[in-house]
Amino acid sequence: MTDKKVAIIYETDNYDKFKIIDGNRPIEHAKKIIESIKEIGMLWQPILVNERFEIIDGQGRYLASKTLGKKILYVVQPGLTIKHARCLNENSTIWKIKDYIHSYAVGSDSKAEFTNFEAVQKQFPEFNVKLIVKAAGDFGLGSSCLSSLKNGTYDKMDFDHMNTAIRRLTKLREFDTIIPKKFAYRNILLGAIIFCIYVSEVDANFSISQLEDAVSKNLDLVSSSPNLVDMIDNLDYMYNYKRTGKNRYAIKRKYEDSCAESNIRNLPTVRRRK
Repeated sequence: MTDKKVAIIYETDNYDKFKIIDGNRPIEHAKKIIESIKEIGMLWQPILVNERFEIIDGQGRYLASKTLGKKILYVVQPGLTIKHARCLNENSTIWKIKDYIHSYAVGSDSKAEFTNFEAVQKQFPEFNVKLIVKAAGDFGLGSSCLSSLKNGTYDKMDFDHMNTAIRRLTKLREFDTIIPKKFAYRNILLGAIIFCIYVSEVDANFSISQLEDAVSKNLDLVSSSPNLVDMIDNLDYMYNYKRTGKNRYAIKRKYEDSCAESNIRNLPTVRRRK
């Protein structure tokens, strides 16, 4: 069976001939496409238009190319309408962060850090990317680094960092079993616990097993929060609940000192519980 030509790809810099079809989605992602064009040059994926040159697929590529003065590739398919535009968007998928990690882990430009990262993901599928990044961080405080994971510049998962992440996530699993799945901002709390696991590694005066016991018994004493700083404060309160004197441990102060030492800036100061 021989191949046959079913469409012709045209090239033009006559931007005015194209029309945005009524009812298509707002163009909100053109800035990202502009940056991609600046990095790699012309985008070789043509836009799709009907016989009236209404754009069915590729509004962002059209606007980005127009903004940069780049020529546009396009294919004409008569008879397409807004219904086809909806169908294309309904069935399209965008890359998720795990897709970027996998690409850099096994692609032609693979990097050891991403190979290691994917190995950790497979070993701990219950934890999201942000928690894995924190677990690998030198102070248990790694930022999410989503942009560096997407562009392939993430460099915090060498062999030593990978082993550190595995050790901390293994301990985190014990907390994962005692925190209700419906607990609001559960991943924020788990991120705060990763910091406490780090503290237990560097300070023998802090007991991670005692924190685990405190969380299992005192979780109902605190309110949840989307803020990591507040969750650190919560852990401090739970750990020191009914403790006095030398049995107390200033988790929130340790957190502030670690932030300063690791040069993490623009984090709000931990609020003192009254």
